[in-house]
Amino acid sequence: HFHFSLFPILTVFDISIYRITMPHVSDRLLGSRTKKQILDTFDLVLGKMNSTEANTFLFSLLSPTERVMLAKRLAIAMLLNEGIEHAAISEALCVTKETVGRIDLNLLKKPKGYEIAFSKINEDKIMQGMKKALVGLAQYSLAAVGGRVKF
Repeated sequence: HFHFSLFPILTVFDISIYRITMPHVSDRLLGSRTKKQILDTFDLVLGKMNSTEANTFLFSLLSPTERVMLAKRLAIAMLLNEGIEHAAISEALCVTKETVGRIDLNLLKKPKGYEIAFSKINEDKIMQGMKKALVGLAQYSLAAVGGRVKF
């Protein structure tokens, strides 16, 4: 009988760091009806907010870890959209190559939301500058990993 675990053998230290740094997801599953109701409510609430209200709400709703997680996902998608290699993104944003691969797959499977975000980024001069800096960081990370950076 074969048992597959999402977690390889972890030390007590690894488990405690995981519990501290990762958002908690309940082991108890919602019923499909309840899940639909709360997701519909969430979507409706967000849909009725202007951008300032949505920003304030999400800042209150999300923990700092969750905000960083979501920001990293957007940054990964931006870099993938710019043609940056997985290894460079992984190094620059301190994420695993598997995480980059998952976002890459999401870009292929569900591109519409990302396209909206990319459009908003491309419309704003400040965000374009931030994107350029992020791309530069990723390119530097790739060069550094490959030993091509000269000091």
